[in-house]
Amino acid sequence: MSGESGSVMAILGEDVFRAARLLQWGLQPRVKPVQHVEYLELVREYINRADFREVVEEMSDGIGLYVLDVSEHGVVLSPREDSVFLLRSADFRPSSTRAEDRLLDGLVQVTIAATVFPRSRDLEDDIERPRPPVTIDEIEDQLRGLCDSLAILHRDDPDPKSHDLNEGLDEAWRVYQNRYAAKETKDRRRSKGSTRRIIEYGLDKLKDFGCFVECKVEKKRAWQPTRRYNVLVQELAASRLFSQVKRVLEGDEWLDEREEKEASQREERHARSREKARAEATELEDVPIFDDEDFDAEDDFDEEFDAEDDFDEAFDEEVSDDIEDDD
Repeated sequence: MSGESGSVMAILGEDVFRAARLLQWGLQPRVKPVQHVEYLELVREYINRADFREVVEEMSDGIGLYVLDVSEHGVVLSPREDSVFLLRSADFRPSSTRAEDRLLDGLVQVTIAATVFPRSRDLEDDIERPRPPVTIDEIEDQLRGLCDSLAILHRDDPDPKSHDLNEGLDEAWRVYQNRYAAKETKDRRRSKGSTRRIIEYGLDKLKDFGCFVECKVEKKRAWQPTRRYNVLVQELAASRLFSQVKRVLEGDEWLDEREEKEASQREERHARSREKARAEATELEDVPIFDDEDFDAEDDFDEEFDAEDDFDEAFDEEVSDDIEDDD
């Protein structure tokens, strides 16, 4: 009996070790299974063995990681919010401590995703389907268009609202709108603070994470999304910030939102006008003119006056008759 339990423990221990190895490979996003025999074997074992998948998922859960996808292209992991593997904004751009730069990095990342997947239905495509490469010009145009649309949307309320600040979108687009697209330093290098340089930095970072490969489009630098990026964007699409950016960039829904907002403002103005009219009417009603008793008294007076007229007419007729008789 002890021999059987020992062999079971040995098998379980081997699975735990191999599960840890698979997660270790997954934490190296630029490494491909085809490049390493062990990695490829572990991926196939994960796909073919349900009990091994359970061990991998339990272990990943314990260290704060989601296993989003496992295929012969590699393992795609995503950190939980409390994970030690979570990439902080300061880690993304360690050379800068400015809060504005971190806001812009986040806005650029979301806009890159929205450019790769320009329509909401694109997110439902097969993750195996390759997406077209993107350029700095495309991302810059998208961001400028986003800023212009948001500026129009917020022209009647220039002060950011608290929930907008929490999401970061309202403050970020205002910062982006005031940045130069391109600016050279004294030694003729592109300034790190220019928007085009921020976009380039963001794309290069994604390349380091195995999400893009560099290519050329009309002799310009371009970045081709990988399958890994397709998987990660589907996860990102659930975020509120991504939904907000997509809604503005797609246009129709943003216009509907603006029309609804303007209709709501018109209705508020009409409501205030109606309330003011009712208040003025109430003030007029409070002015004493005649009450019901006054009108009743007036009616009685009119009746008495009519009776007096009848009496006078009858008296005149009688006097006239008497005069005729005397004649």
